[in-house]
Amino acid sequence: MLFRPIYPPKSEGAAQFSAAETTERAVFGRRGTSDSESYVDNEASYEVAPRAEQLLIRNFVQEIHTVAVLTTGAASAINFAAKDGHPDPIVNAGTLVSGFSAETSHWPRRLLAEELSKTLVTRFAEFYAAFQAGRIELRHFEFDAAGIGPLRAAPLHVAGLKAAWLEASRRARDLIGLLEEETAPMLADENSGNAALLAALFDRIIAGEPACCAIDGAIVLPELSERRRAPRQSLLQSAIVRTPAGAFSAFARDISSGGIGMTRMPMVKVGESVAIEIACGRSFQGIVAWCKGEAAGIRFDRPLSPTDPLIFG
Repeated sequence: MLFRPIYPPKSEGAAQFSAAETTERAVFGRRGTSDSESYVDNEASYEVAPRAEQLLIRNFVQEIHTVAVLTTGAASAINFAAKDGHPDPIVNAGTLVSGFSAETSHWPRRLLAEELSKTLVTRFAEFYAAFQAGRIELRHFEFDAAGIGPLRAAPLHVAGLKAAWLEASRRARDLIGLLEEETAPMLADENSGNAALLAALFDRIIAGEPACCAIDGAIVLPELSERRRAPRQSLLQSAIVRTPAGAFSAFARDISSGGIGMTRMPMVKVGESVAIEIACGRSFQGIVAWCKGEAAGIRFDRPLSPTDPLIFG
């Protein structure tokens, strides 16, 4: 699966933005459909619009969690390759993180400094720097793999890769706990459990485990609760839906990392397993999360990567 860059670099002039712009920017500065009509809970809505500072902190937390999730995947793949010796997990790690450019220049540092401690903002910058260093090591591997092949390149780079992603994991582990401590009172229970999940994964990864890899080395990213609030992107493609009752034509309306919104659906039941193939050729497995008339929301069995081109392509 290939991934493409998420967004172009932002200028310093766009660093400070209004509450409405912050809401639409979500985590990555890209406008999308509000997840108040989530594929999981189609009737959810926000009661009161939060103040601009709270929106900024929410987006700050979500972006850090997204980079942390990518780090768990890449670091786990490197740990797997270090034990298994096969280069495929390294290739998968490069594919996973190549589309995400962790930039800090577009964040309004003055506003963050007013809401958060200097230590947290410093750790945030250090974690992003370590993430970028890990990406550079993966690019070095890819360059050599293109010339001498991945099987020969892997032994030359695995030690450097392991050191780089171990450092990124340690920086992330240090940041996540402090982030939760300082932002939990501002965000109520929106991110409850995410910090504990990420901390546990990083503890295993730092110990050398491929915590986010399947038995074959494939990367399986953890799903965090705030992904329900991520913007959904329009698909507007015809689709074939396969249910236990047969195959049917339908229409794919929009998509997020966790699921897909469908219309013109056949009669389905909540909890029923379905397979969906959209016109561009991509296929997904999932279960029916909700249905109302000809509309339905499908929750994926395996969430898409945050850098999947259907979301950020």
